[in-house]
Amino acid sequence: MPWKETSSVTERMSFIVDYLKKEHSVAELCRHYGMPQKTGYKWIARWNESCGDPTNLLDRSRAPRSCPHAMSSAMGRMIMDARRQHPRWGPLKLLAVLRERHPKVEKWPAPSSVGALLKRHGLALPRKPRPKATPSSMPFGSCDHPGDTWAMDFKGQWQVSDGRMCYPLTVSDLATRYLIRVQALENQRTAPVEAILVGAFREHGLPLRIRSDNGPPFATTTLAGLSRLSVKLMLLGIEHERIVPGRPQQNGSHERMHRTLKQEVTARPQARSLIAQQRDFDEIVQEFNYVRPHQALGLIPPARLYVPSARPYPEILPTPEYPGAQWVVNVAECGEFRWRGSKIYLSKALGGQPVGLVADPADERYLQIWFCQTPIGRLEIKTKQVRQAVEMPS
Repeated sequence: MPWKETSSVTERMSFIVDYLKKEHSVAELCRHYGMPQKTGYKWIARWNESCGDPTNLLDRSRAPRSCPHAMSSAMGRMIMDARRQHPRWGPLKLLAVLRERHPKVEKWPAPSSVGALLKRHGLALPRKPRPKATPSSMPFGSCDHPGDTWAMDFKGQWQVSDGRMCYPLTVSDLATRYLIRVQALENQRTAPVEAILVGAFREHGLPLRIRSDNGPPFATTTLAGLSRLSVKLMLLGIEHERIVPGRPQQNGSHERMHRTLKQEVTARPQARSLIAQQRDFDEIVQEFNYVRPHQALGLIPPARLYVPSARPYPEILPTPEYPGAQWVVNVAECGEFRWRGSKIYLSKALGGQPVGLVADPADERYLQIWFCQTPIGRLEIKTKQVRQAVEMPS
């Protein structure tokens, strides 16, 4: 025998039919149908109100007919106008800007309400789920104050309308997220990158550290990963930090800025030339530094926290000195130096620079090789072989 299917509306209609027969009391009918008497009288009243309309036995919405805290139409228009001005900003940034523009407004909607408004109008930007990686325990320097650590990188490459390639070089201050440079370059060679950095140093002073990945021209596969660019940074007294290969999260805030940069560039028409692309970059940097609220900074623009470094750029690079070295040798342009009748290769990046050879206090078989204030390798005295100062992370 099949199961008898029923519904709440069918049961209510059966209850009303039995009630209209006048054969049982309301109390008896309620006990039979398993409902409180209060509920039974409610459905009887609904039936009488509707003059026998069965649809009045359907469930009614419990939503309030009015909400005093609902967003007003004027507020909605204000938010939508701000969104049209900044089509890639989320609720937090939109509210932060609107509070500054309209200081007399006392009550603002919650970010979730603004997000729901944008979603209703089809303006919510869906985000792809991104896997989270465990951060590395590299002993990088602090980023607590402006000028502590800068980050530099290339944001990929693309072709502009005239057929030339654009390689955007980006430099930012990690403490304040201030964008120091976004420069459209034709290639990734050392000379243009060095020229951009020198201009930034003259304008903003010298940071204590600069963090980058291990790609050219920031690093090479030679001794200690030295490149011409990193050698110049060391001569300026700037510590060059390099993230572990394959772990961009160690430069996470700079990579997050790259996502914003990509969104802003792709939202604009393709640039006709590198000059036009640079104009777009300048406009993006201006808004990023002075207008766009940054969530990690308490929803204020980076320019309110950023100050230039107090360390000026020296127009003449200092010569390294090694007062405690047993030998000070000059590296030829080919990357070699002479020691005890032998030619020993270090790196072409050190061409024309002096290095210091210091006795290794931990092992008398070796000499430490120093450049500026950093040990870059170890020289085995017997075999005259050069080894890394420390094992590089894999």
